[in-house]
Amino acid sequence: MVETRRDLGLDGLRGVAAIMVVLLHARFYALHGYLAVDLFFIMSGLVIAGSYEERLASARLSFRQYAGQRLLRLYPMLFVGGLVGLGLCLAGLSVWQPKDVSDLARAATSQFLLVPFLAASVSLFPLNNPQWSILWEMAANFAHAAGLARAGNVALLAVVAASACLLAWYAIDARTLGVGVAKSSFLGGLARVGFGFFAGVLLHRTRPRWEPLVPRVHFALPALIFALLVCVPPSLVPNGPLFGLYDLGVVLLVLIPLAMLATRARGGRAAEALGHISYPLYAINEPVVFALLFVVKVERGTLALAIAALIVIAWLMGRHVDAPLNAWRRAARSRQASMAPGSPGAVAA
Repeated sequence: MVETRRDLGLDGLRGVAAIMVVLLHARFYALHGYLAVDLFFIMSGLVIAGSYEERLASARLSFRQYAGQRLLRLYPMLFVGGLVGLGLCLAGLSVWQPKDVSDLARAATSQFLLVPFLAASVSLFPLNNPQWSILWEMAANFAHAAGLARAGNVALLAVVAASACLLAWYAIDARTLGVGVAKSSFLGGLARVGFGFFAGVLLHRTRPRWEPLVPRVHFALPALIFALLVCVPPSLVPNGPLFGLYDLGVVLLVLIPLAMLATRARGGRAAEALGHISYPLYAINEPVVFALLFVVKVERGTLALAIAALIVIAWLMGRHVDAPLNAWRRAARSRQASMAPGSPGAVAA
């Protein structure tokens, strides 16, 4: 089995994007921090296509095998995030409070089975809502495996273009692209993942053509550009029509070049550490930050210290839980591939 390449620049950019999400939740300047989700989708499509598309297209990897591998990759941190949200709710520290025990049981079942809890007033996953984007991520993964991995570039371009049109409608109608997070804008998540993930797949397919043209920089450059874009002050982009159009411009015109730049970027230990932080931090931050901000109502200085502690905890989780689980999953995948019919390590029938 050919080892998939690791782009440390993407890891570093992903980690900085996750921190921007935390700053958004904490109301620390990153008013457009939700655009990190669109960047995550683009990078995911690029990486997933590089890791799986050839084997999916040639039927060397079945849909069932692929689905199992993606669930093993994504679910453990979702489970931990769900436990964090449930624990805070039981302690009375959650922004969302159930009406009764059965309401809490339904919300917990929804959280752990990855099914939106439509009975909640706003959040799709009231115990830990960032799970909404992972749900759409899985949907895009499965659509890719079910047929789009074998589709031509024209078909993928059609998906991306249709999604871009829907994004434009949301940008004008909702005046933001922070959609998909609630019942009222649930289908906005489809537009965001449809554009981002399959644009990322197209980036993978065309990589040999554009990669030699991309300058080799340090990952801090695309990370800094992204941070500046999502922390743009309200005086420059006020609430109203311009707010949504700004989001649209960033998603359609800037995020893809940033992902391309990150693929060639130099990384090192800082990028690797940020890569370890990214998914655990995204998975656990919202219920903790919201509890401190809206229930306990801590001062901003204390909240900043709590965010720093969360980042350290996320690094520990990534380094000592998520990374070992991924190593085990990759080893199991390699053993499975080596035993597949026709592979060099396969046992003759």
